[in-house]
Amino acid sequence: MRRSALVDGPAIRDGLTPPAESVPRGRAAHGVDTGGARVFVLPEAVSRAIGVAAIRTVFQPIIDLETASIIGFEALTRGPAGSVLEDPLKLLQAARRCGFIGELDWACRAAAARAVLDSGLPAGLTWFVNVEPDALATSCPKYLFSTFRRAASRLRLVLEVVERGCENHQAELLELAVIARRNGWGIALDDVGVNDASLALLPVLQPDVVKLDASLLDPDNGAAAMVVITALHTHARTHRMPHLIVEGIETASQLASARSMFGARYGQGFRFGRPQPLPRNVIPPTQPLNLLPAPVP
Repeated sequence: MRRSALVDGPAIRDGLTPPAESVPRGRAAHGVDTGGARVFVLPEAVSRAIGVAAIRTVFQPIIDLETASIIGFEALTRGPAGSVLEDPLKLLQAARRCGFIGELDWACRAAAARAVLDSGLPAGLTWFVNVEPDALATSCPKYLFSTFRRAASRLRLVLEVVERGCENHQAELLELAVIARRNGWGIALDDVGVNDASLALLPVLQPDVVKLDASLLDPDNGAAAMVVITALHTHARTHRMPHLIVEGIETASQLASARSMFGARYGQGFRFGRPQPLPRNVIPPTQPLNLLPAPVP
């Protein structure tokens, strides 16, 4: 995951699917759990499914809770429609078992970037795209170079680090944060509250955004919420307090708790919108999400 791989490499071709020579042949099929049945998928099928043309991206709005305006969107992946790999978790499972997790991770971000670049939506919006920690060793495929070069120059991106296995990739995540800030992008920690290990990354990554899991709003999880609140305020003594986004908000009560318990400025969830294709028009935010500045060379 080098800066040259992200934005500086030559544009070999701006294709929608992996070149044919990248599709492995002769590997064994791998099982994918489908909730009661186990389906075996060939690596060739997984490789076709992770082509940018096959991947579909839907977007969920992120809301400024003070103004009720949209400040950005999170990009969420769906596999090929009608296939066993349409479900993103099954696609992720199959890609990991077939050894394609790095390729899938890049393809998902490329599909999201393409959709945003083609949308013509306002420049002030912020776009959240997920990063799998165990995919960080994979460099950007050459056929996607120009997509990410365009994204680097035109979009306000936040790389959202999911909590799965993040504690085992601290060095790679630190490099990712450096690369992101060189490109004017931000870093977010996702699902904080699900795994306490992610809190240990606060001083390492100094994230622009912390996304709090909706489970912390449950009164029965008061102790876990207090651990997170304490960690955030301890971090803020020596670093900038990250923006807080509470995920999974569905009810007025959860919205009120997000504000009162955490003082969260931003929210995301079905109350504000379900994941769907991008709208044609969005009013640009009057106060875009403020990202940390790039480091001084």
